[in-house]
Parts: sequence; structure tokens; C-alpha cells
Amino acid sequence: MGRIVIVGGGFAGLAALDRLGSQSERHDILVIDQRPHFEFLPLLPDVVGRRLPHRYLRTSIGAVAARAGARFVQDVVTGIDGASRRVITRRNSFPYDAVLLASGTQTDFYGNDDLTGAVYKLDCVEDASRIAERADKGDFANIVVVGGGYTGIEIATGMRRRLRSLGRGTPIHLVEMKDSLIPSLPSHLRGYCRRNCKRMDVRLRLHETLEAVRDGDATLRGGEVIERAMVIWSAGVHTPSYVRNLDYPQAQQGRLQVDQTLAVADSVFAAGDTAAFRKGEAPLRLAVQFSITEGQHAADNLVRYLDGHPLEPYNPFDPGYVVPMANNLSCGTPLGISVTGVLPTALHYFMSVFRSRGLENRLGILHHLFYGKS
Repeated sequence: MGRIVIVGGGFAGLAALDRLGSQSERHDILVIDQRPHFEFLPLLPDVVGRRLPHRYLRTSIGAVAARAGARFVQDVVTGIDGASRRVITRRNSFPYDAVLLASGTQTDFYGNDDLTGAVYKLDCVEDASRIAERADKGDFANIVVVGGGYTGIEIATGMRRRLRSLGRGTPIHLVEMKDSLIPSLPSHLRGYCRRNCKRMDVRLRLHETLEAVRDGDATLRGGEVIERAMVIWSAGVHTPSYVRNLDYPQAQQGRLQVDQTLAVADSVFAAGDTAAFRKGEAPLRLAVQFSITEGQHAADNLVRYLDGHPLEPYNPFDPGYVVPMANNLSCGTPLGISVTGVLPTALHYFMSVFRSRGLENRLGILHHLFYGKS
């Protein structure tokens, strides 16, 4: 019987676990995650903007593992010992014959540790709930969202939606160090995002950065001080420290470079945001669809590896993307077709419900989208 360890209970890890369920009688399967729940991260901004109850975003990892005939351990992974083939955690260590690293990413403050206690981030349900609670208090004169990527736009427009429901017109500043929102978008979609942010009264501060937060005031690179600011940081992510400390080749954000089979090294595989799979010159972008299909494919290759069979290459399919905005005027390129307005918003929520786990969560999300207060 082979010993399989999955590190991470996110999209990639649970997709792998679902796939491995049929192998539970042949292999011992263990899942390790520091949290007890899988959290549906794409809808975190909706906890703020649409008052989506966060209970619909959580699924017990232990319950999923039990259904798959696997074990779950809640612990923090601190390292991988490839020589002895053990996963090292804070409280224990676990042997493996094959391991899948699928720990996702977390907020990157780029070494500015002074910011960690002064700003809000959006890594988990608790983060979203803290942002929503502070928004309701209203004990600030400005909101500063740092980072003009997908998450920054979602949370800035979501905050505007929530504040309007409270009858408040607090200024919202979206700070982006580059001269454009989401530079990877086609120019016409970048322009659409810019116009829609302005329509929602989100003030764009392009080619600007946050230098410091002191006594509740945010100071920008040019010296401007935005007083009494609630600051939300969404300027970038990186892999957990244990991944970045591994002696394996890495790409940007500390993502592990994998080969065409999603292998990092002998007996070690990676999937989801932890993996940097190259199709062409650049790694695949961080996306739920790639996390799910990489997790599934890595699971198949884990079994092939243990059975002594050749590994199969991963062939990703890109269904496109959507940039959701809280006034329902979104944009994206589903199946490579540029669309704007209500249609991409509907596609985003359709896929979110489809990819959610559990009937209760799916029905709860649907009910709130149609009948919930926001």
C-alpha cells in the first residue's frame, strides 16, 4: 500500500482527493491543512459587497476526506524532507511515498512587516468578515485599496456597494503601482474596468504606491497623506514560507516549477497556485479552473508513479476569465470571447455555484443572490 500525502485542502488538494477516492483501498491517503475548512475564495469579496453569509463558503475538509476514505490532520506544514520522504509539521511528521503540494498562496507584503498589523487582507473568510464589520462601523474618513488587480477591483467595488447600502459616500481610493489596471487584460477591457470604477466612484490612483500607514493615516509614495484611512491590501501573493524554503526551482511568487507531468522532483508533485506550469513562455495564471484540473491530473500521476507506470503530460484548457464588479457590470473573455455587462456577471456566479461544495452551500448562495439583502 502506497502512502500519499496531500498538503493543502483548497481547490487543487480537494480535486486530487476526490480523484483518489477510488484508490483508498489500495493506498493510504492523508490530507494536511492548517484550517479545518475548505473555503470558497472567489466569493470572499461578496461577503463584503453582497453581504453573503460566510457559512455558505465553507466545507469541512475532514468530512470530504472521510467520504474519500482518507484521513485529515489539521496542522501547519513547515517543511518537506525529500531524503527521508517525510512531511514535517509543527507537531509531527508524516512519511510519504508520493506527495502533492497544493498549499495555494497568501498575501505578500513584500517584506514590509510594518504593514501587517495596520492593513486588512483578504486570504480567508475571517479576513472578509473583519472587513465587513469595519465597513459597518464607519470609523474612518477614507478607504484605500492597494492593488489594481482582480481582487483589488472586486473589493473596491464591493466596498462601494456596501457603503451605498449604508447611505455613506466615503471616498474609496484604488492604488496601483503600474499605469493601468490589470495589465494582462486586453486594452479595451482595461478601459472598461477603468470606466466602471469611475462609474462606481472609485478613485483610481495609478502609478502610485503605499509607503506607510501611521496612526491611521496612509502615506503614498508621492508624499500625499490620506487621513483616517481603512487600508485593504491586495497588491500581491506568494506561496507559504515552507514552499519558498524548499530547494526546488521556483518561479515568481515562490511557485514551484513543475515539468509537463506536474512533477517537481522524484515522488513530489505540485498543483494549483503552488505550481508554475508553463504552457509557452509564462506559467499559467492563478485560476480556479487550472487548480481543479491540475489537482485531478496530479492525482492520476501520483497513482501512476506508485504503480510504476509512465506519467502523463498535463494539457490545460483555458475557459477564460471574468473580472466581477459589484454593480453587476463585469467584463471578461469566456471561451476567448470578450464580453462586458451583466452576462459575465451571470457567468461568474453560475460557475461559482457550480464549483461550490455541497447542496446546502449551493442553494444558500443562490438564494442570497436572488433574495438576500445587499
